[in-house]
Amino acid sequence: VFGKDVTVFEPALGSTRTGSGTSFATPELAGMVACLWQALPHLTATELREHIIRSGHLYPSYNNTLGYGVPNAWTVYKAVTQATGIYDTNIGQQQEKILYNGKLYIVIDGRWYDLMGKRVR
Repeated sequence: VFGKDVTVFEPALGSTRTGSGTSFATPELAGMVACLWQALPHLTATELREHIIRSGHLYPSYNNTLGYGVPNAWTVYKAVTQATGIYDTNIGQQQEKILYNGKLYIVIDGRWYDLMGKRVR
């Protein structure tokens, strides 16, 4: 669970303690999102957000305390890769993403690829 029983340093005590809450959950969730976007660079921010929402353990239900629930990065990754057939964009060599004429391209070693992996330039 994000943000639950996170170990933090407490300067006033000179030691560690645990804490829970949204202040602890937010950086953990941000890290999850960054990892997913690196693994799935062909998604727009809106598409990634929707996949994360759908991966919540309460989805499609919603409540004011937990929202759609705890998201699951592996569920998102599996759903997107199975739906698109795009499994391993060469992230290690990826240099940049370029938005050109309303289309997103991935540049690897100076070559442009569309989001399906086809070289276009």
